[in-house]
Amino acid sequence: MNQPTMATTEAVAEEAKDKVFLGRHPILNADKKTIGYELLFRSKDNDTNTSLDNLSATSGVIVSLLSQFGIDQILDSKLGFLNIAASSLMSDTIELLPADRIVLEILEDTPVNAQIITRCKALKELGFRLCIVDYANRPEHIVLLPHVDYVKIDLSVTPTDKIPNLISLIKKRSSAKIIAEKVEEEVLFIQCKELGFDAYQGYFFAKPTILKGQQAQPDQMCLMRMIGMLLSEVDLSELEELFKNTPGLTLGLLKLVNSVGVNGGREPVESIRQA
Repeated sequence: MNQPTMATTEAVAEEAKDKVFLGRHPILNADKKTIGYELLFRSKDNDTNTSLDNLSATSGVIVSLLSQFGIDQILDSKLGFLNIAASSLMSDTIELLPADRIVLEILEDTPVNAQIITRCKALKELGFRLCIVDYANRPEHIVLLPHVDYVKIDLSVTPTDKIPNLISLIKKRSSAKIIAEKVEEEVLFIQCKELGFDAYQGYFFAKPTILKGQQAQPDQMCLMRMIGMLLSEVDLSELEELFKNTPGLTLGLLKLVNSVGVNGGREPVESIRQA
């Protein structure tokens, strides 16, 4: 068998650098019909989840969803469940996502305080659905219950004999649908149905499928950085410098501000700072 040449190996490596990977794990109802997908963002083509632990990572997710893959291609008519860390939950960047298609999963280490509660209420008003991940009836979970649409119970860490009490307490404080997570075999699925879960997720039904897409072009990535900078009220000089390194976006900006509808026939705008 011919061994790959150095040039071939480098070409494969270079091609891989241009790829982005997205894991999609179905969530099903009692009839085993898919109602949504948990979206698992990967750094490469394997089963390792990439945590969305900062604003930069979340911006990358938005680019992937809206550009490289497309919401409809990934979700069809289903909901997308997306892990969001506290720092990203508080950022306006997530508002770029289509609220009617996305369930924001609040991670277990999110510090639930008055600010987080206020933010959750605001996101609900925008149309987002919310989900508590790894529910364990902790005080912070109980406080969140009235504001969420879904609650996930991880069967790998929650003893079966404690589940009836958990479900009873959840239903007293919330109308949220309860999802059994880590359903790995049929006997567990049958038990969960008897316990009163509304939906299920786990390897018994399917493993995550990995979708591949192209990396965002530099202009797309710069655009997402600009959006993040604008939302954080960045200094104008920093924004100007970013435009200077992106000729395509600079040209588009100057065309926009010099259009009749925007500029109103005044003197042409020629500098990035003016624009």
